[in-house]
Amino acid sequence: DVVTYNASMDACARGQQWQRSLTLFDEMFHSILYPTIISYNTAISACENGPWTLVVALLQDLRQQGLKARADTYSAAMAACSKAQQNDLALQLLSKVPRRSPSRQLLVAYNTALNACAKGHYWMQSLQLLEEMSTDGPDVVSLSPDVVSL
Repeated sequence: DVVTYNASMDACARGQQWQRSLTLFDEMFHSILYPTIISYNTAISACENGPWTLVVALLQDLRQQGLKARADTYSAAMAACSKAQQNDLALQLLSKVPRRSPSRQLLVAYNTALNACAKGHYWMQSLQLLEEMSTDGPDVVSLSPDVVSL
């Protein structure tokens, strides 16, 4: 079932086997199963150890499948892009995060974007993001040494 596939994909991704994770994702399309948003999130997270271009393809594909990306979807995509030094793309993805997402998911998205700013040495964008953050404000991760050192 889909839950088993998702768990297997996640285990592969955590074990640095992103190719196997994406193979499992692809197998779902060739079976009677339909990937869920969780399946896409897991596949996108697996790309953190693989080619960032697959992240863009997965985001497009999920829309074509009629699914809506969530804040955690974009956070996973931003993390994968940032790890591949595609920090500009990671910051562009933040603008797509639904603003009505749960506050914890929004905080994770902003923290992921702040991490991309730190890696790209974008101190002005870091300040803007810290200012934009909701009334909940930044947390310990937001104010990590990498971000603060900008």
